[in-house]
Amino acid sequence: DEIGELSRALQVFKQMVIATTDQDWVKSHLATIAQDLQKATTYREFGQSLTSHLAPLLKTGVAMYYTHDARHERLELRGAYGLHASSGPIQTYASGDGLVGQCLQERALIVLDQVPATYVRVHSASGEALPSHVMIQPILYRGQVTGVLELAGFEPITGSPMELLTELLPLIALTQENLSRAINTQELLERSQQQADDLRASELLMRQQKEVLRQSNEALHIKTLELEEQSQRLTVSEEELRVQAEELQASNEELRDKTDSL
Repeated sequence: DEIGELSRALQVFKQMVIATTDQDWVKSHLATIAQDLQKATTYREFGQSLTSHLAPLLKTGVAMYYTHDARHERLELRGAYGLHASSGPIQTYASGDGLVGQCLQERALIVLDQVPATYVRVHSASGEALPSHVMIQPILYRGQVTGVLELAGFEPITGSPMELLTELLPLIALTQENLSRAINTQELLERSQQQADDLRASELLMRQQKEVLRQSNEALHIKTLELEEQSQRLTVSEEELRVQAEELQASNEELRDKTDSL
């Protein structure tokens, strides 16, 4: 009947409105998170921005993000949300070490619905409790793990929050890759600048050494001229002495001849 058709139409319209609202929610937060991640200039800023955005939106009490250091084959903690000081999170994980390291090794999602009593707790001013759901999600870029995201809460992530996380994963990977390139470029520029500074310092030192050598050569040249002048004066003096000696000898001989005559 008409009332039934109208009711079904209203129900469809309601579902469409809900779906549209959910899509708008996902797209809005997706754009905001992507924009803020692009502002990060360090891995620490990147990880902290990511966890600070995701934990409230996904309704998880704890969030941690690790980046993958491929050179040393380990994960390093870059951002955390909701951790109590007493939790003491591990700062680095080797491949295969714990569930986070296992996620790196297998490049696969790990989900826990029965969390051990010794697991990290969700703290607030009103108390603390053990999370009932943990998700450890690898971040993949071109098939390689670039990071690992761990989320702990009281209920599974479903619906729009899960859709947000799913659409965000490739953006996280791409943005982090761009950040890595920017950091590598900056480090290369700094090394080049340092090498240029060292080269300029070496050139300045070389010029100073050349100037010192030039001054030393000039001083040596002046001293050589002085010695030559002294040598010439000595030569003249020796000639004068020789003449005087010859004159004295001639006088002595003349005196001797006169003495003999007498």
